[in-house]
Amino acid sequence: MASSLPDHRTRVCGGQGARRQDGNVTWLIPDALIVALSPMAVLPPVLLLLYSDRPRSTGLTYLGGWLAGMTLVISAVVLVSPVGRSHAAATSSRLQFGIGVLLIGLGVVAWLRRKHYAQATGWLTRLQSASPVVTGVTGFVFSVANPKFILACIAGGVAIDALLTEPVEKATAIGYFVLMAGCTTAAPIVAHLVASRFAEKRLER
Repeated sequence: MASSLPDHRTRVCGGQGARRQDGNVTWLIPDALIVALSPMAVLPPVLLLLYSDRPRSTGLTYLGGWLAGMTLVISAVVLVSPVGRSHAAATSSRLQFGIGVLLIGLGVVAWLRRKHYAQATGWLTRLQSASPVVTGVTGFVFSVANPKFILACIAGGVAIDALLTEPVEKATAIGYFVLMAGCTTAAPIVAHLVASRFAEKRLER
């Protein structure tokens, strides 16, 4: 009877890790939503589509650069993560808590400097005449230089490295994270492409 208690505690303590190793990577959604729900993920592509002289080509290159940057950041985190599998659950919980505190701090700083940020958005107007190459580089920079995005990638990347073992599993999880994080960036661009194609077909009739 006594010998079964350690086994029971092991199963309970390892429950979170076991659930995360069954091929289901939906546990990455909270970290990905930190990126997806950020105004800096949604507003630039919308403004680009509204004001660019070439919304279709610049929108696609912006999206490509953004997704490439996000993939680069989280892949780098997975590769350099020092977390061991034996401490995966504890490290993931502490990391989530620490990143939550940092995000709250960033939110407070952003609120205190809201007037400065409001005056520093002139670069958005320069996207009107930007070439597809420039918007592609812009999307890449936006995804790799945002502190909030970096923190989300650290949380997701460390969890991927700690809870998954096979390279294929890690690659799948990275792809899932990038797609979830980029869904709000891609949505307006894809919607514009679909709508423009539909409008062209209607005009041809």
